[in-house]
Amino acid sequence: PVVGQGTTASLECLPKEVNFGISVVGEVSSETVSLHNPYSCNAEYTLSLEYDGPDNCLIQLDKMGGTLSAYGKQELYVKYQPLSQANYKIRVICTVNNQQHTLLTLCGEGVFPKLSFIDIRSVGILCNASKKRIWDLFSLQLLNKHLDDAPDPAELRQLMETRSNDRTKPLSTKALAVVDFGSNTVGNVPSKVVVVMKNSGKVPSSFRFLFPPDLCLDMATWAEEQMEDASRAQE
Repeated sequence: PVVGQGTTASLECLPKEVNFGISVVGEVSSETVSLHNPYSCNAEYTLSLEYDGPDNCLIQLDKMGGTLSAYGKQELYVKYQPLSQANYKIRVICTVNNQQHTLLTLCGEGVFPKLSFIDIRSVGILCNASKKRIWDLFSLQLLNKHLDDAPDPAELRQLMETRSNDRTKPLSTKALAVVDFGSNTVGNVPSKVVVVMKNSGKVPSSFRFLFPPDLCLDMATWAEEQMEDASRAQE
């Protein structure tokens, strides 16, 4: 007599779902999961990714296939990087003997830090101006709009520490607004303004105000007594 037993092969994953939570766009997170073959024969497998929604998210697996021995276990290293502001859901598909099933589900949310101006007050020469007048002088409504918008790709490459020797284009940004302290006479009481900012986003935010010295701009550039063209006049 010939005696034998047929069996199937498949893989299981623990945990079956990994939630990377909320992370800043461009930030890299990683997790390690465990693959398990609960059957009595070797399992030759391949892995692939399916995106349920936005696909502008970088997912890297340290292996995309292999063979897992009977009742064996194996670790799978997963790297996750959101590339835009969105909610992500990715399924890792396992194929064994031409049969497919969802091995692992990955999810997460990519966000940008967000700040907003919520109040403003002044002392000195502007102390008699209304709050609305000062709010308008400082273009806070426009600044809040810029802060709420997702940055352009060029702005994502602009670091705080970036310094430029180009006096006409110190920063790569289209988010511009005029901050007007009004007119004042030489030697008079200085204009002082206090603004209140709020972290209106889902992650901690840090910020820094850059002045001409921080950008390696020669102060003489701003004091030149000559006619400027339209583009320079807006700086």
